[in-house]
Amino acid sequence: MPAVPTTAAVPLPPARRRAAPMSVATLAGAALAMVVLVGCGGGGGGGAKPAAQGSAVPATAASPSAPVSAEAPTPDPSAAGVTTQTGTAPPRVSPSAAKATPTPSSAHPSAASAPARPPQDAATTVPNVGGIAYADAAARLTSAGLTAARVDEVSSRPAGTVLRSNPPSGTSVAKGTRVTVTVAKADDTTTTVPAIKDMYPKEARAAVQAAGLAFDPTWVRNADDATYSHCRMWEFTPAAGTVVKKGTMVDVTRVYGCG
Repeated sequence: MPAVPTTAAVPLPPARRRAAPMSVATLAGAALAMVVLVGCGGGGGGGAKPAAQGSAVPATAASPSAPVSAEAPTPDPSAAGVTTQTGTAPPRVSPSAAKATPTPSSAHPSAASAPARPPQDAATTVPNVGGIAYADAAARLTSAGLTAARVDEVSSRPAGTVLRSNPPSGTSVAKGTRVTVTVAKADDTTTTVPAIKDMYPKEARAAVQAAGLAFDPTWVRNADDATYSHCRMWEFTPAAGTVVKKGTMVDVTRVYGCG
């Protein structure tokens, strides 16, 4: 078999080394074409079979001394829009786009959500009503925005006098609070000895009996007698103003102006 001449790779001058990737590829292609032509023109049955038309020729015929050209970087399969065997990778989302922009709420707080204002002047103070008449006490409580409720209690103090209140005076309460007012009253079984000094016997007898007491029998008999009718009461027991049981005898011990 005749020897197949080969084309030796010629080193590139320094000035043309920058275009090395493109020149080496051109020279390698020319060398392969010459090898194919020479192989097809050789005779003899023992020669190499011509390469089939259109068949691929291995790219290993390039000279080992030829410099290797720089390869372009392999595309990243995860890049957006690149199709791989497993499918299309999801598009990358920009970090700035991933941050959702909050939308300001256009809703306004309703009037119902606003805190309720406390009522103005909702409290008042219980006035002092002790020792006065019930009518005056009720008027003071009404002026303070309170309601009076009367309760009578037996007491030696003059009837109709306020003894105390509940809540007591000086207490801070809400307006409209009901205040119980305790008022003194006389015992149904007791009475007060009237003042009969300087009265004539007839007048003294009427006052004592009206108080539920008994009058001295001597002066009951002589009240209408012409001899004693002009006498005046001077001393008597119990003394005037004394609280005693009803039916108690009022004894006249001394009179004047008789005769």
